[in-house]
Amino acid sequence: MKTVALFLCLVPAACQITGPSAASVRFTPPPEYIRWYAATAECAGVSVNAAEAVARIEWYEVAAEADGGFEWRGKRAGGLWLTTREIYLAGPSGNRLGVKTDSLGVTHEMLHDILRETNHRPRNVYARCAPGYFPATFYSS
Repeated sequence: MKTVALFLCLVPAACQITGPSAASVRFTPPPEYIRWYAATAECAGVSVNAAEAVARIEWYEVAAEADGGFEWRGKRAGGLWLTTREIYLAGPSGNRLGVKTDSLGVTHEMLHDILRETNHRPRNVYARCAPGYFPATFYSS
């Protein structure tokens, strides 16, 4: 059973987390993911062995819908990082290549893994190291 490590779970079944309900397929990360992880960690000021970190993550491609994303817990997403060290990335859809090959989308999810957090904190690190995935109001609030 996978449980959320960020809070005390009084009802274990309620804390079980899983990836998107859409069809997802595990994949082996391409070699450039190691370079992207290392650069993102350096930007965040975190020392890591990028090859080991990328290898520890379970990578999944999720079948994307027409808008290029997928639904998870009632929200639209192009990527998702779970505290269980799983990353889900939207696959190709129509004329969209998908997030799996998009360095901005992939490094955004990597930054969650590097910082081990889900809430985009600290915002200045996300603004500097994973730009481009938030509305302008995100950076000013």
